[in-house]
Amino acid sequence: MERKSGILMPVFSIPSEYGIGDFGENAYAFIDFLKKAGQKVWQVLPLVQTGFGNSPYSSVCGNSFSPYYIAPDILVKEGLITNEEADFSLNCEKYVNYGFLYSVRYPLLTKAFSRFDKGCKEFKEFKNNGEYYDYAVFMALKNAYGQKPFYEWGEEYARKEETAIKSFSEDYKNEIEFWLFLQFQAEKQWKNLKDYATKNGITILGDMPLYVALDSVDVWKNPQFFDLDENYRPVSVAGVPPDYFSEDGQLWGNPVYNYNALKKDGFSWWAERIKKSLH
Repeated sequence: MERKSGILMPVFSIPSEYGIGDFGENAYAFIDFLKKAGQKVWQVLPLVQTGFGNSPYSSVCGNSFSPYYIAPDILVKEGLITNEEADFSLNCEKYVNYGFLYSVRYPLLTKAFSRFDKGCKEFKEFKNNGEYYDYAVFMALKNAYGQKPFYEWGEEYARKEETAIKSFSEDYKNEIEFWLFLQFQAEKQWKNLKDYATKNGITILGDMPLYVALDSVDVWKNPQFFDLDENYRPVSVAGVPPDYFSEDGQLWGNPVYNYNALKKDGFSWWAERIKKSLH
């Protein structure tokens, strides 16, 4: 086996004028730096869209990309936003200000979506693949319910009743397409960045959280795989006992798995999740 060394650099920590690291030019510059320094590995933290608390270990969807990683400089090059519009979201603070990001980045991405050719072949194929459809419906429903968790939505939506979801999808088609557009852009930018790393001899070392958030697409789609009561509240949650990190231990709050149900299903949920992460 070849001995390799590298650097752990979360994408959100890459220097950026836009308030958070992204898949843009500074990420490419970091790969150039790794190569020049004789490093072989770039280790990242989870790339997922964060939920309440903004932790990459508590995502609204375990297979998603964070829309914050969509690089404004690339959107400018594609003609989807102007330099002046991108400048509106400039923020050179030392720490990521998620409240500020939420207030400026989504309006910016909405502008980009309004100018995007939704009929292009690449996007049509992406949509037809269906991988992010449930995610897009989930996010549209969260907006419709004022960001409330899914178990506080109307019962027909919380229980994912087919007729109700179909009706909602028809009424909120444009918003659902917006969330699909975000995953389309993020995935495309990430793949280009990853290809650049590969060409320069840099391996990406990923990170897949063991748990998912309670208010997530994963739990909404497959509540049977988690230890929940009839109202979708967790019977037990994840954490760790006291250790050298914390004298009192840590209560993470993520719902734990119903391993009997997972086993009965042949662990297909885990297999798909790992397959996606490896991809």
